[in-house]
Amino acid sequence: MAVDGLGGAGAHWLHWSRRTSPNSQESTLGRIVVEVMPKPEILDPQGKAVMGSLPRIGLTGFTAVRQGRRFELAVEGPVTQEHLDAAAQAASTLLSNPIIEDVVSICPLEED
Repeated sequence: MAVDGLGGAGAHWLHWSRRTSPNSQESTLGRIVVEVMPKPEILDPQGKAVMGSLPRIGLTGFTAVRQGRRFELAVEGPVTQEHLDAAAQAASTLLSNPIIEDVVSICPLEED
């Protein structure tokens, strides 16, 4: 895979952005977005570093920054309730650390 300024994953992302499977240009993929954030009581050094950098580049008016993670899960065909239930299970058991993180959102990604 060629390096393209997108972390080398541009070719893979292209398939996602076209909403088709890499193996079949005719098969539509559904996507589920899972968002995970640090619990409020957990220190967020990355968010603090971003907050400190914003004024240095002339961006003011922000009072806090918290950095989280976003996962996109692809499924064959449209997203169903069963897919959302499986995504919720993955989010609580694999995608997040429930001791220090909260799953804040699990939702289908709407087509463009």
